[in-house]
Amino acid sequence: MDGPDYDTREGIACYLKDGLPGLHRLAKHRAAAWREREERMGLWTIMGLWVADETGGFFQIAPDCRPDPAWQEIPPVMDKAETARVLSRLSWGGGAGRHPLPPLDDMCPQCLEGWSMRNAGDLDWGSEEPRRAYHAQCLAYRRHEDGLARFRSLFMEAGYRDAALRAIPNLYGSGPWTGPWFLAETAEIGLVRVGWRKSVIEIDWSKGRAGDRLSLFAGEEITKEATLVHAYGYEKAADYLRRLRLAVAGEPAPEDRVEGGPAEAVALASALVASASQARDKAVDIGRRADAHLLLARKNLEEARVLGEVAARNLEEARVLIARSDERCAEANAMNDETKRLRDLMRKAIVDGDRAALEKLFGDALARDDSHKRIDDDEQLS
Repeated sequence: MDGPDYDTREGIACYLKDGLPGLHRLAKHRAAAWREREERMGLWTIMGLWVADETGGFFQIAPDCRPDPAWQEIPPVMDKAETARVLSRLSWGGGAGRHPLPPLDDMCPQCLEGWSMRNAGDLDWGSEEPRRAYHAQCLAYRRHEDGLARFRSLFMEAGYRDAALRAIPNLYGSGPWTGPWFLAETAEIGLVRVGWRKSVIEIDWSKGRAGDRLSLFAGEEITKEATLVHAYGYEKAADYLRRLRLAVAGEPAPEDRVEGGPAEAVALASALVASASQARDKAVDIGRRADAHLLLARKNLEEARVLGEVAARNLEEARVLIARSDERCAEANAMNDETKRLRDLMRKAIVDGDRAALEKLFGDALARDDSHKRIDDDEQLS
């Protein structure tokens, strides 16, 4: 079927030949076709990883809907009918602030590897601002590291000493967005399970020694049970963990205590340590990003140097070819002059009836042609 390149099988395949930049151009051209002209297009599945819909949308196919390359070879470009035959169902990810393709001039902040067609389908977006593109597994590692550091700081802010945390699956199912949960072993109240559900942090001490502490949260309008409470954010979570610690230790609640005691000093010191730890982690992350950009700049500089050397060689070869062309032009002019001279002498020999002179002129002309032919053959061989 005839149509614009961005809406035919052969045209889309030509975009793919240019790798990730070509895929970006394809998405841009299809979006412009709908935005500027409301041009309806065909639905295409690309490399089993992306779908380009009829109204200029370009989306990443959800991982659980992608065909398994281990048992099925699929064409790089499939139309709507082929897509329905190969994929049992079709859904895609996306959302506000997200893009189905990684940026061309960036790299994964975790592993510092650049983006290409080879890994562009393994894409997930972090929650930091501005949002960065990660490999899916790299983002899982980052969320694990960030969650471990933040929850460790949380226990320190609440006055716990040497809480040992280990990651466990996110039991709410929001792991891909909020990271794993953690099981903390504390000297103060025993085991505590903490982790993000969606907008709240769940604190569960049912396997610990705190027992029924529902009364501690009587004035809080939150989900709460005898051994579980939900906290809106880290600050509230630290407050609730502090209440549990003090209750088990038999100390007064925070609102009944005299300010300035040793416990407050320990809590303040813990908060300061946690703040310093966060600042250090942020500095390490900034340094990692700076190193990544420096590596990219060095790579670009090396590529520019190589291209400069290639351009210099091409320029020198061009100069040689121009000089050789000038020589051939001069030779051609000389041959024309010699041809005119021989022609005039032959005409005179014919008029004079001088057969011997005419034969000699023919011999000279043949010898000259053989000489030029040898020169041409030598140049072609060189």
